[in-house]
Amino acid sequence: MPFLLLGAALVAFLASTRQWAFQVRLAVWGVGVVLLAAALFATPADGEEGLIRAMLANAAGHWRTPGDSVIAQLLSNWSAVSGAIPSMLNVAAALAGVLAVAALVAMSPGETVERIIRPINIGLIGAVFGAVATLALIAGGFAGYQKDRVYVGRPAASDVIDGDTLRFGDVSLRLFGVDAPEHQTNADGPGSAANQTCLMPGPTRVACGQRAREKLQELVRGRLVVCKPPQDRPAGEPPQETFGRPIVVCTAQADAAAATDVNRALVEEGYAAAYFDGSGLQVGDYREAARFQFGCTLRPGVWRHDDRKRQEFIDGVFRTITADDLIGRCPGITVPG
Repeated sequence: MPFLLLGAALVAFLASTRQWAFQVRLAVWGVGVVLLAAALFATPADGEEGLIRAMLANAAGHWRTPGDSVIAQLLSNWSAVSGAIPSMLNVAAALAGVLAVAALVAMSPGETVERIIRPINIGLIGAVFGAVATLALIAGGFAGYQKDRVYVGRPAASDVIDGDTLRFGDVSLRLFGVDAPEHQTNADGPGSAANQTCLMPGPTRVACGQRAREKLQELVRGRLVVCKPPQDRPAGEPPQETFGRPIVVCTAQADAAAATDVNRALVEEGYAAAYFDGSGLQVGDYREAARFQFGCTLRPGVWRHDDRKRQEFIDGVFRTITADDLIGRCPGITVPG
């Protein structure tokens, strides 16, 4: 429905350029504005409220603390692209000059010249507003401009790549301080470096990387998700990790309910481990749950990089695996350390 309304609005705007009486053209244009507003605020077919409506509701809910509103946070992104404004103004001024000349030519008697000039004018106006819209998209984090910024959206299930990675458009975001069991949809089967397994009581092995992904999908489904760089990141540290993904802390909010700290929920509810850097220091302050939801497994960093320990865990021999290598408690198994 929103797309149909948007299409109807565009048709109305195009029709308003016809050579009708001014009052008729203005009325048609007004219909286009109403249809466009309806498209922006329409409820999608899946029953979730639209992103624009959710953002406005969020802003209204924080009128006493405007710095917490999503819109206020998006406006803070503008500093990342402000350096492009002078050049963009020069381009816009040049296009405006062309528009002025075209408008002067269109004042000649008859409608022939006007009919030729009108589509050119529309194209030039579109170029000006398109340039401004591009800057606004970049500043709002809706485009793939990877800077120290805020990202806002309503991720679909397919936008959750694994238990600690989200996709916003063509940008993948890595959750700060979180290390979820490994999962890659198109990788080798369970037990490979890309698809982690966990040992449950029984003993039963489960594809816990997939389960962690499902938990992250549950946390963000149908919610307004806001992701931004962590406030306690060390000075000078780049806002992205090894694979070039921006590192973020995300919150998810449904309607007027309190926002959920997604990163903290994953770790403290036992669906992921706290992240430790190469020197063994914890990144972030998330407290691991006393009970890991999937029994036990190797810490994802160990699973990724230590082929020997990964194979020992799969085989159930635990020769070199220590307690520090594990998340949770392995049923019926005692390990050194």
